[in-house]
Amino acid sequence: MTIIIPADPIPIRVRLTGETAAALLESPYSYAQDIEKHTGERWLLEAEWPLMQQEFGGPIARAFAQAGRHDTFTFAIGIPARGTATTFAPSGGGGGTKTLPLSAGISGTLKDGDYIEVNDGSDKRLYIVTADVSDAANSITVWPTLRGTPAAAVAVGASARGTFRLNVGGLPIDVISPILYDIIIQATEAL
Repeated sequence: MTIIIPADPIPIRVRLTGETAAALLESPYSYAQDIEKHTGERWLLEAEWPLMQQEFGGPIARAFAQAGRHDTFTFAIGIPARGTATTFAPSGGGGGTKTLPLSAGISGTLKDGDYIEVNDGSDKRLYIVTADVSDAANSITVWPTLRGTPAAAVAVGASARGTFRLNVGGLPIDVISPILYDIIIQATEAL
C-alpha cells in the first residue's frame, strides 16, 4: 500500500542523500586504499515539518499511523524543481543506464540538480538530473541508474515524487503541548 503525504503543510526541510554501495579497504600499515564500487544505488530521506497545530499535523500523523507497519507500506513525497519543463514521456528504454530516452523532445528546460519522477509501472521513482537539458532535447541524464522499464509520463516540479519506506516501525511524533505537533521522518527508497 502506498500512501500520499498531505500536500499542506509542506516540509520545512527535506534532506535527500544519494547512497552508492561501495567498500573501502584500507591498509592499517601504509593507509593505501582500494575502493570497490557495487551496482546498488538508492535515496535516503529525512523530512521535517514545521511545528504545527493539531488541525495541520493530525492528518499527516494519521496518514502514517493508519498505514500500519513500516515494512508493509510505502509513501510518496514530492521534491521541488527549478526547471520549466512540466511533463514529457519516456520512450521506454530499459533499466541499467543513466540516460532516460524520450519519445519526443521535452518542452521547456531542466537544470542540473532538478528532480524528476518516473513511473516504472509499480512505483514512483525519483531521479536527479545530472546535466542541463534544453528545450526539445530527446534524452535526460539522471542518477541513480534507471530501474525497470520507464513506461509512464514523467512529472517535474512539486509533483516529482519518489516512493519511500520508513526506517523505523512507527512514526515518532513529539506532541509539544496538547495542540502542537513536531514531525520528523527518516526513510529509505522502496526498491
